[in-house]
Amino acid sequence: MTKLILGYWGIGSLGQRIRYMLEYLGVEYEDKRYELSGEHPNVDETEEEIRSCDVLEKVGRDLGMPFYTLCYTHDGFDDAKKKYFGETIPKLLDLLEKFLGCSRWIIGDKLTYVDFCFCEALDVIQLMTSDCLDKHQGIKKYVERFYALDKISAYRQSDRFKKWPISSSYANWGTKCED
Repeated sequence: MTKLILGYWGIGSLGQRIRYMLEYLGVEYEDKRYELSGEHPNVDETEEEIRSCDVLEKVGRDLGMPFYTLCYTHDGFDDAKKKYFGETIPKLLDLLEKFLGCSRWIIGDKLTYVDFCFCEALDVIQLMTSDCLDKHQGIKKYVERFYALDKISAYRQSDRFKKWPISSSYANWGTKCED
């Protein structure tokens, strides 16, 4: 059996939960930890690009974390969804589109791990409300450009890619195909 590699930031957080489970189950794994101060996996970046990625990663969390919280909201889901897509998302998308400008990728012409984070978050958000990017054509083209990358496109067309579920069975939304 191939040894599992767990790659996560050098903090507890979500990675620690996985480490606990792997230890409990007796699974042999390599624990690869990345520094939050700019050591990003598999990316050759300048100092300026590292700083930009660090800041944008936080913006990406502001985009994604409220969405996943929404998925797990049972009481008041409809009101929370209305607020998220009526207030939170438009502000963040306006900011992202302004930052993206005419650039091919989030920090210019170089694809970074932050592009993977943003595009995945934007992809699952569109599963809940498919028209949420309609007023942000720059972002829509950015996401389309990402998913048109040869290896990403091939993966998404393979049987290894699973669009659903995006949430666990405890969630109110995203546990099955909502189309």
